[in-house]
Amino acid sequence: MSLEPDAPNRAAAASALKGPAIGMIVAASIGAVVSLFGLMQKPDDARAVYEMMKLPKEQVDQMMSMVGPLQKVMAIGFFLLNVFIIFGSLKMMKLSSYGLAMTACILAILDCNSCCCILAAPFAIWGLVVMNRAEVKASFQ
Repeated sequence: MSLEPDAPNRAAAASALKGPAIGMIVAASIGAVVSLFGLMQKPDDARAVYEMMKLPKEQVDQMMSMVGPLQKVMAIGFFLLNVFIIFGSLKMMKLSSYGLAMTACILAILDCNSCCCILAAPFAIWGLVVMNRAEVKASFQ
């Protein structure tokens, strides 16, 4: 008796997960690009917003001293998150790491960096539903 899942079951599981995985890859790729744009954005763009709010100059200067570094850290964090989602989605397509694929789906739902979470969430939920089927779960290595 072999512990390896049947080839037809494995092919069916891979086929069932292909749609959600591709959707998550596309959404996370867009999210990664948006994060890179956030990394390239100048903090002076935020200064104009604060000045339009008619805040005192001292308060604007204080806020600007925090905006630049925080903006860079957040952009790098969201970029890395999206790269992880892409990696997990690729693992999901190959049926090679159940835990990583599940984590990628959950993070894709929680990734609220941009409009990409609206795009990724349905695919991630679809992926979670499919991966929780017994025959699909058994197909993972």
